[in-house]
Amino acid sequence: MGVKAKFTCVKVEPYSYDDGKTVAGKNITMNAVVRYGNDGARYDENESWSQATPSGQLNIHISNPAAFEQFEEGKDYYLTFEAVG
Repeated sequence: MGVKAKFTCVKVEPYSYDDGKTVAGKNITMNAVVRYGNDGARYDENESWSQATPSGQLNIHISNPAAFEQFEEGKDYYLTFEAVG
């Protein structure tokens, strides 16, 4: 059994290893989607792991351009957690 969580990308921050001119990767910050939106809409996707207002943050450092270009600030993403082995 896995846990599926809905997160929003709140920050995409490029970084470089050299003179700052070449993007070597991006730091992605995501927060758990809260129970209710600003418009009063109810979001129940996170009920599988949170009985009240969900709370959580993910910070990930991505250096593969094909991967880091998939993330946009303000967009929602599903994260699935499954045990290995």
